[in-house]
Amino acid sequence: MKDYECGYNPYKKTTSPCCNSKHDHNSCPNNQIVEFRYDETPTTPVGIVISEDPDDPTQALAVRFDEINPGDRVWLSGVICVNNSDTDLARTLRLVIQKISPITGTPEPIYTLFAEIDAETITSDDFTVVPFSHVDVSNTQLFDVQYRVVLAVTAGDPNVFLESPNTLTAVRFGK
Repeated sequence: MKDYECGYNPYKKTTSPCCNSKHDHNSCPNNQIVEFRYDETPTTPVGIVISEDPDDPTQALAVRFDEINPGDRVWLSGVICVNNSDTDLARTLRLVIQKISPITGTPEPIYTLFAEIDAETITSDDFTVVPFSHVDVSNTQLFDVQYRVVLAVTAGDPNVFLESPNTLTAVRFGK
C-alpha cells in the first residue's frame, strides 16, 4: 500500500521521482496520503429521530485517528440522508463536524452546514441527501483524535429522521 501512496505503480514498472528503486519512502515529498478512515451506517428500515437540541445533538458518524501531527491535513467528506415526515413545516438541519481529543478536552466544532428539509406535502424533496466536505489543518500534535458528525433540527414536531445509508470518509495527508 505504501508504494502506491507514494506514487509507485507496480503495473507500470516505473517509480515517481519521490521514490528510489528500493522504495525508500523517506525521500518522498510532503503531501503523502498517510491514512484513510471511514464510517457507514447500515441500511435500516426505520430512521433515527434527529435531536431538536443543538446542545445535545444526534451523533450520526465518527472516525478516529491515533495521531495528527502539526501541518497534517484531514479531508473529511460524506453524505447523510434525512427525511422530514412533518406534513406542514419545512425544517432546518444543522450538521456540525466536531474534532475531539483528550488533549483539547471538549468537542471543537470545525465545520457547520445548514440545509433546509422541505415538509412531506410541500414538495417531493422531503427525503434529502446532504453532502458535506471540509479540510481540517492541524496546528498542534494531537493523539486519539475523533472527528464526528452531529445533527440537530429546528424545533417543532419530532418528525425528522436520519435515514440510511450515510457515509463519512477521512483522508489524512502528512506534512
